[in-house]
Amino acid sequence: MDYHIRPGTPGDSDQMLETLADAFAYALSPDSPAAQRIREDVMQAPEAYRVMISNGRLISLLRIVATPIQVGRCVVLKADVGHVAVRPQLQGRGIGTTLMQETVRWLRGEGYHLSRLGGLTKFYSRFGYEPFVRRFVEFPVREKHGGARKIPPVEAYPAPTGFEGRLRPFDEARDYEARARLAHSFYMGRSGASPISLPDGPPVSPSPADPEALDFVYELGGDMKGFLLARHDPHESSEHEIAYSVSDFAYAPEYPQAAGLLFQQLFARVAPHAPARIISRLPYDEQLAAALQQWGIGFDRREMHQAVAANMIQVLNLPKILLDVAPELTGRMADSPLADWCGTLRFELPAQTAELALPGGDVAPGDDAEAEFVLNMSQSEFVKLLFGIISFEESICVREGHLDAGQRAVASTLFPRCATGSGPWG
Repeated sequence: MDYHIRPGTPGDSDQMLETLADAFAYALSPDSPAAQRIREDVMQAPEAYRVMISNGRLISLLRIVATPIQVGRCVVLKADVGHVAVRPQLQGRGIGTTLMQETVRWLRGEGYHLSRLGGLTKFYSRFGYEPFVRRFVEFPVREKHGGARKIPPVEAYPAPTGFEGRLRPFDEARDYEARARLAHSFYMGRSGASPISLPDGPPVSPSPADPEALDFVYELGGDMKGFLLARHDPHESSEHEIAYSVSDFAYAPEYPQAAGLLFQQLFARVAPHAPARIISRLPYDEQLAAALQQWGIGFDRREMHQAVAANMIQVLNLPKILLDVAPELTGRMADSPLADWCGTLRFELPAQTAELALPGGDVAPGDDAEAEFVLNMSQSEFVKLLFGIISFEESICVREGHLDAGQRAVASTLFPRCATGSGPWG
């Protein structure tokens, strides 16, 4: 079959929507919120898609979103691949396979470090993807049991009172700069989180403050110490439970009351609609956890380890990752009792091998027989170590017992568990 693959254009929008509607008809009703989001996405950003054209007709497509993710003070670039679709009458002819193969090659050529997608592991593992953990924090809003008495949600979750400072609705025109500064401070250098840029100027069309919305600011002495933006989430709601999502949150850690009061206010607004749950991608941060518990906010940390259909990850360019995060790894060594250690580590992943020399951060192909030691691992485990989702001491490498105490100490210094952001990587 003759074909070519290129970015989508506004002129492709009708065929793109037709292909997506046909391919996902089993999962999307035309009037569903998910279908509406896809339509809006195609119309607003067709260039985010790569389309396969054969004989002048669009036959397949997928969407790519670039997501920068911090590794301490360094950044790697992840490609989120989604909406992989082939016209139903053409399925089974290898079109989707060809599109995915070409896409993985294209992503490497474009300088991406990683790629993530969600789907059937049997299909996507053929292109180098491995199942990868997903993580989020969930807040149940339900009646409570106090001994023999049941406490209704509106009583269990009253609005906060008697506190220093004030809670008020978020006002984008007024708060955009303070919000950005606070988020920048909260997420700066946090592995697993996206970098936050400070704005060049005010928003073009700011949304007005809405007292009925679920967007709040906590101020103390006239200064913003925290903010929380949330919304009703019809995609996650069911006939038995209404769902809400926290779309953005940050607070000044030296003011833990900011975190507690903001979530108390959100709980009070959601309680009349209980049973409900609030879904968020808060970082797994023990300081934040303590702040929430101190103010009576309970939560569940959730990790999803899927198998048949899963969140999946692929390391596209191991040498480039090591080169671009070498300053962070070198800094970790310099700040440790192992600051005088010099040597070379070889990383061996299923399809890629590379070496990292410390200090200095030199990266080379993985064929040096003089490397002090070898870290052999899956792509999934490497990425968990990269973002600090697990520490090296928790890794399979340690349990296999191939390293001596000194080598383990080096690897543990390079890869500690971090207060990791939980949204951008999964």
